[in-house]
Amino acid sequence: MEVPAFVAGGAGVASDHVSLELLDGFRLCAGTEQVQLSETAQRLVAFVALGGHPLRRPLVAGTLWPEKTESRASANLRSTLWRLNAAGPRPAIVCAGSALVLDPSVCVDIVALQRQGWALLDRATGRVPELGTDWFSKELLPGWYDDWVILERERLGQLQIRFMEALVHRLRERGELARAIDQAMRLVALDPLRERSQLALIQALVAEGSWGRARWQAEQYCELLDGAFGVHASEAFMAAYRTLLPFEQALSP
Repeated sequence: MEVPAFVAGGAGVASDHVSLELLDGFRLCAGTEQVQLSETAQRLVAFVALGGHPLRRPLVAGTLWPEKTESRASANLRSTLWRLNAAGPRPAIVCAGSALVLDPSVCVDIVALQRQGWALLDRATGRVPELGTDWFSKELLPGWYDDWVILERERLGQLQIRFMEALVHRLRERGELARAIDQAMRLVALDPLRERSQLALIQALVAEGSWGRARWQAEQYCELLDGAFGVHASEAFMAAYRTLLPFEQALSP
């Protein structure tokens, strides 16, 4: 098993280095070896990791075992913690007073993703992410339907769309038009009704000189809006679109 791309140090990372992947499924790895955990232990690690800060034990126990009494839930938490920390070469979760927190040395993929995404949104950096750009379209813990996962999945999903939009613009500015169009098409597939995503694709197509494809994309978006909601594209969209094409290529008002 290869070392995950988001782990600093790459293939030379120490064998006991712990990494946590929550995108496209759960994986806890020590070096290149995956740590085998029960479903309950996976949920404990994911919940604490997504918390992003120390979480009080009663909150963790009550969230993960809501149907149990407080004492039973606390006992389940203690048992799961013991089995979890016995499964790997080093504890994945550590105590911070009366709270639990992910060991700061654990590399988490969504932390790396957000760090790279915010760098993209910071126009001053001028950098394109080091991670594979398909990361921005990966889903958080697919198949998990706990309320706390669904809320975090929605929050992260909205961020990923903004990160992808910024990536498309950055690639277009750098002249990497094939990559820009590819990312823009992924972006539109995630949310076809999002106006800024449609414009990002149209801008990339125009930069490539694909005038007809850009016009077709705009017309498809207008038809989609009309069919879904019975409304026209916003004047802001139409105005922005007209500035992208020569006069003879522009859509009629």
